[in-house]
Amino acid sequence: MGWVELSEGPDALRARAAQLSGQAEGFAARLSGLLQEIAAIEAARPWGGDQYGTQFEASYQQATEEGPFAQAVDGQVRDLGPEASEIGIALTAGATDYQAEDIRAADDITRIV
Repeated sequence: MGWVELSEGPDALRARAAQLSGQAEGFAARLSGLLQEIAAIEAARPWGGDQYGTQFEASYQQATEEGPFAQAVDGQVRDLGPEASEIGIALTAGATDYQAEDIRAADDITRIV
């Protein structure tokens, strides 16, 4: 594991992590609305039923490991907000762990000196 320098300290990292988590929640809400709009447009099949529209739809609905392409993209987009929020939570935990280890190391040094 490499060295980490917290130039502003763990409290600043926790504050920024909380901001990230809060922004992630807002981002997820905006994405949800956007995905609902996309679903409404998809339901109307705007690509049409001609040769080109049929080819587009076949590509758009092409199977992937996560289901049809359109659903896979939808799922990945929906995961962005929660994943960013989890990063914020992990950063908060990391800052707390860093601070605890720093305090423990200081105590160890004090006992030696």
